Amino acid sequence: MGGYVAKDVRVRRCRGEEEVELDQLAPELSAGTHGLSLDCQIEDKAAGLASLKIVGQNARDRIDFTVTHDNETIESIDALNLLRPLCVKVGMSHKPGLPLQVGTLKLKDRNGHVHEAAIEDGEVNFESVPVGRFQLFGLHEHGELALAITRVNDCHVPPGTTPWLCEEDLSEFATELEIHVLREPILLNLRNDASEEDRRYELTSSELAYFKDQGNATIMIHGYNVGLGQYGRLIEGARWQDRTAANWERIAPTTLGKPIGAYKTREAIQNAWPDVLARSGQDEPDLDESIDPDKLRCNGDGAHDWLLAMEHQLNRAAGFDGKDYGPFTRLIGVAWDGDHGETNFWDSEMAANRAGRRLLPVLRQLVDEGVKVNVITHSLGARVILTALNVRGETGDTPLDQVILWQPAIDQHALSNEPEHAGPLGHETFPHAGRGAARFVILHSDRDGILSPSWWSNNDDRPEDARGNMIDRYLGYIGGAYPRKYVFVYPDILKKYFGRSLRPTVGPNRHANRRANAEARQISQEEVDGLYERLAAEAERLRQSEDPSELDLLLPWAGFSAFDEQDLIWIQHRIYHIARGQQKISPTGYVALGAQFPDVRKLSEFNRIAQLVTQEKLDQVDQSDELYSHSGMRFPSQKLFEEVFQKVIWSEYMKPAGFGRY
Repeated sequence: MGGYVAKDVRVRRCRGEEEVELDQLAPELSAGTHGLSLDCQIEDKAAGLASLKIVGQNARDRIDFTVTHDNETIESIDALNLLRPLCVKVGMSHKPGLPLQVGTLKLKDRNGHVHEAAIEDGEVNFESVPVGRFQLFGLHEHGELALAITRVNDCHVPPGTTPWLCEEDLSEFATELEIHVLREPILLNLRNDASEEDRRYELTSSELAYFKDQGNATIMIHGYNVGLGQYGRLIEGARWQDRTAANWERIAPTTLGKPIGAYKTREAIQNAWPDVLARSGQDEPDLDESIDPDKLRCNGDGAHDWLLAMEHQLNRAAGFDGKDYGPFTRLIGVAWDGDHGETNFWDSEMAANRAGRRLLPVLRQLVDEGVKVNVITHSLGARVILTALNVRGETGDTPLDQVILWQPAIDQHALSNEPEHAGPLGHETFPHAGRGAARFVILHSDRDGILSPSWWSNNDDRPEDARGNMIDRYLGYIGGAYPRKYVFVYPDILKKYFGRSLRPTVGPNRHANRRANAEARQISQEEVDGLYERLAAEAERLRQSEDPSELDLLLPWAGFSAFDEQDLIWIQHRIYHIARGQQKISPTGYVALGAQFPDVRKLSEFNRIAQLVTQEKLDQVDQSDELYSHSGMRFPSQKLFEEVFQKVIWSEYMKPAGFGRY
């Protein structure tokens, strides 16, 4: 990282509100990575006690200094007798690795006076702040996002709360108040409904430099039926609020101002507002009920909430104590449009395919810069990364370092290269994806009611942390959602490719439906030829633009790097056979990889899954004893956190691969 320059560097004496220029040290000081220092003799004839400060031409100059007398360092510079000659050693320090480059913070002191100073390299310094309570309120803003303060001097500040410090937190006169802030979160927006302004497929130069500096990056991809959402709001206070169902009152945070990209725990909010708890004559309420950031949506919702929650849990597993944000590592979140309704799994699968193509630029960006790339996906997010890896694997690109698929809502043979596992359309498998990463880890549980029939769903002895999830319980009871993924919204292939509807023959009018379907299946040779021409035209548009938005008819096969004549003929035949009823996309009978890992003993030696296992490039972790709900990792039980986050994900995989600066 480069150095910086402070101009017109002067020594000033402060006595009360009076400031007197004592000396000019230098017209200009330059500091590089290792800093610069110089000594200067000053002498002041005015009697009395005062404080001393070194200032530059602008507020961004970070200048550290010490004061010595008779070659001994004076520890306190709050009250100096300036009748004696003093040697002031001035040093400009540069701190690499801190995220922020520019911005401002404002501080209101006990007298109502507002101080303003610039953020430089992740910190800001205020001088001459009087003793007493003060408030930081003008958070640095980046677009619509407020950044989180994490430390004021040596005092922990819960991110997302407006901090106050009492007199015992300060010396008698704070000549230098140091405040640390947390880098803004990183969320790529791959959604098809994103505006041109909001759509984002790559990192900024600053973000890329952040990951290059730490040498690794972890990408988090959320799963099915998750909207874009937004970040939670900055908590600026706490209030007592009447509770209608009881005689006592509860604490509720007041949320105002900008959204803030920092995860807020119940403990953090409680610690930020101790005065509320100490209210005289009032019994302390049940904090577990009264302060619950998740129920109050303090951490936002949708993809934004998923990013902050998983980011928080992974840092916790790596050793983050909730206070020292020095090694805290940001993830790269990926938002994609898998929210097509709770029953429309086909359209969400197609959205995942398109998002996988849109993920390619950031993967190239990181790999080309030599950054180690880890990917963690949840649920249908597995299809997003496997689509991208299939393209990279087919073209021979450098493999990513590690891919962790957590409760993947994809076919249990998704990594297979054998046609029998591909399904009638050929969209269930990713035959080249196995070459796209150096290691795969599959986390699965047969007690996930979304992906499979769940044994505890109708059992009163099921674990405590699973009882509250009614959706998982119900779906597990009826056999799971994924096994019947096309029951409610059937992929009507005939309508998409030939312009007329075809539905499964079910219900009391089964015979009439069959006659109607038989008529619909009468496809002429002209229609078959026209289909090929449309497929070829779309393939050519994609080749010229490389824009996944061009994918429509070819979207089920988005994992193909390109489409040559043989590919298009193969796709044409697949569509034709399904349309004629020679093959059928079944509404039910699917087995998810997140519910059951395939029996490798039954696979041929040429199967990609068997080869990856033999080469120790594919691990499977059965977490059935720890995970009892599909999204349980977002707010993990203590058992799940210790046994899976800490012992498996961190210790066995993330720590060896590299996660931030841990």
